[in-house]
Amino acid sequence: MPPDPNLIVHEVFSWVVPGLVIMVLGFPVVRLVTRWLEPRPVPPRELSAINGRLERIETAVDSIAVEVERISEAQRFSARLQSEQQSPRSAARINKAASIPGVDRIMIRNRP
Repeated sequence: MPPDPNLIVHEVFSWVVPGLVIMVLGFPVVRLVTRWLEPRPVPPRELSAINGRLERIETAVDSIAVEVERISEAQRFSARLQSEQQSPRSAARINKAASIPGVDRIMIRNRP
């Protein structure tokens, strides 16, 4: 027995019509929600305040960079001084250890 054409039409319309209604009503609702969620443009008056803050931050970062460079230069200078002061002592200890007969290897600690 062939299927009833009225039943087929009823089934098709029971899916198509609600789908069309959802699409027709749903599209404007989705656009409304997406526009509501979009970031709003910043007014020009607030941009000038932000620019001022960014300039102050840039100045602060530049001054911090200068101070860090000064600290690193001081650290290099003090490390060079320490190595120059320890060099004569280390050389004397190595010569003293080399003069002991039968000693192949000696561990020498750097003492301040």
